[in-house]
Amino acid sequence: MRSPGGAKNTGERVPAPGRDAEPHSVPARHIAVGADGLPQPAPRLGGHTGLLHRKGLVSVRGDKKKAFFVMQEFYRAKEKDTGRGAG
Repeated sequence: MRSPGGAKNTGERVPAPGRDAEPHSVPARHIAVGADGLPQPAPRLGGHTGLLHRKGLVSVRGDKKKAFFVMQEFYRAKEKDTGRGAG
């Protein structure tokens, strides 16, 4: 049996001729491997740390920040415009 290129099909790979092959323009991917040579798992994405986020509307001490009052006014005005309660 012959392959489309005319070479005898023996199951062996035939190298591509140099004139038709393009050099690799993109470097190989760098994969982190462990001491055993196996790929390392992807780093864990940051989950909830259990700590409070200080960027909220209320401070750690429980004081309402300026953003709290801005949001409160926005939702009160929205409620007034639509004539119904929030939520």
